[in-house]
Amino acid sequence: MKTNELYQQVTNQIIAQLEKGVAPWKRPWASVGGGFPKNAASGRFYRGLNVMLLWCAAEAKGYDSDLWGTFRQWKSLDGHVNKGEHGTRIIYWNVVLKTHLDHDTGEKVEEKVFFAREYTVFNLAQCSGMALDRFRVVRPVGNFVDFGPAEQAITATGADVRHGGNAAFFHPKDDYIQLPIKGFVNRIHG
Repeated sequence: MKTNELYQQVTNQIIAQLEKGVAPWKRPWASVGGGFPKNAASGRFYRGLNVMLLWCAAEAKGYDSDLWGTFRQWKSLDGHVNKGEHGTRIIYWNVVLKTHLDHDTGEKVEEKVFFAREYTVFNLAQCSGMALDRFRVVRPVGNFVDFGPAEQAITATGADVRHGGNAAFFHPKDDYIQLPIKGFVNRIHG
């Protein structure tokens, strides 16, 4: 994707959020995440346009984690991207010094060269693996009273039930049920 196309994509996402009445730079829901997107492997915070790209993706897909990484980075952390997941494109900008010979003077000349690379990153919510559990932070988000009979029925199944995020699903490969944190209130539309 060309840089101009990426900028247009971001602009379209911002306009869509504003038309919905939601500022994309402010999370409109209760969440265990919050803050600036961060690379899980390097620990560095994303900057510039990438912050907006990752915030928009997190808001659109309901991710509750601020941790992102490439397919290879998650693998290096002993995790994996779940099958069928689609990543979010970001741009890595950098400047390198290149030395070349000036044909007129015969001297070596250093020149700054800007370059951009596109990467696809995945949110922690799109990944699995027991080794990634260390990244899953659980913070209380409200008072919640368990309904005793329901809790007893769930416990009696012997199923591996995990709480976190703001989505409910069964993960067949790792054989567990994921549920939102008890007390999580989705406030996207009010």
